[in-house]
Amino acid sequence: MSDVFLVVDDDQGARSSFSYLLKYGFPDSQILEASNGKEALELFIANPGISLVFTDHQMPRMTGIDLTKKIRLSDQKVKIVVTSGFEGILTPALEAGANAFIAKPPSPQDVIKIVEELFRTEELEE
Repeated sequence: MSDVFLVVDDDQGARSSFSYLLKYGFPDSQILEASNGKEALELFIANPGISLVFTDHQMPRMTGIDLTKKIRLSDQKVKIVVTSGFEGILTPALEAGANAFIAKPPSPQDVIKIVEELFRTEELEE
């Protein structure tokens, strides 16, 4: 079984870059994309197998932090990584239920490392 990752960013270039990095680091994964938090929530509800949500914070229609809060109402297990160019988002993102925060622009190695660590932690807990 392959993992399903949801990449959410209103910037098409950033969304494509994150999707590429995740596919490169996790070649067996399936990548879904959304351009805003509302669309992401709809995709998340329609695809219960999603294991990782990788979301920008500042987006139209619903922020990444609001998306995180809404996901956490129904799913405590999915891994959520919030990204932002604003360091001040770190604490609110974690308080909302994010598992990790990555400052933009991240290095490719940082993206892959954080996702690997999130899934490694899950394996250790099982």
